[in-house]
Amino acid sequence: MRKDIRIAITGVIVIIGLLIVTGYLLYTISESISILAEETKSLQTELKGNQQVLDNLTTQLTNTRKDIIQTSENLNNTIDELELRQSGTRYTLHDPLYWEARNFLYNDSTSKKPYNETTFNSANYAQEVNNNAEKMGIRCAYVRVNFSDSEQSHALIAFNSTDQGLKFFEPQTDERVNLQIGKNYWADCIIPSGKYEREPGFTIESFTIYW
Repeated sequence: MRKDIRIAITGVIVIIGLLIVTGYLLYTISESISILAEETKSLQTELKGNQQVLDNLTTQLTNTRKDIIQTSENLNNTIDELELRQSGTRYTLHDPLYWEARNFLYNDSTSKKPYNETTFNSANYAQEVNNNAEKMGIRCAYVRVNFSDSEQSHALIAFNSTDQGLKFFEPQTDERVNLQIGKNYWADCIIPSGKYEREPGFTIESFTIYW
């Protein structure tokens, strides 16, 4: 066989070998990509499931925090009532006239106390005004407000005046409050409205009155 023919045949064999190796490598890479794609899809599905679990846990945590706040407020009210009963003191409560309620708030010094988120917050203001009113024989309600855009809650007071009906008041400032679901508490509900800046986190979702 001529030398140039042998060289040509050898070249063809080498090319065929390279094609086979290249094809195998491409097949291997394709399989690897397919496997990685499946694993990625599986991980994405698992991540989505974990995110749903996390969202559920976050919701449960939020609800638990609200329950803890509510339970704490109820406990404080119960303790105050128990202390009152143990003291042997009894009050005959009455619903006031509107001017009587305003006069009580004017003379009550609770609103002059400095606010502290930890030691003297809205719940403390409302509770103290409530207690002071009852010591004066005036029936006063503790009102808890929940917000739709915040985990926080707020507390205020109310009187069922005999001449003007149910009236709400902010115990930190003694201002009248017109509670409305869906409104911003500070910007829309304090009378007159617009006195405070409109800030997020205070849209009223619901409120509960405790007599």
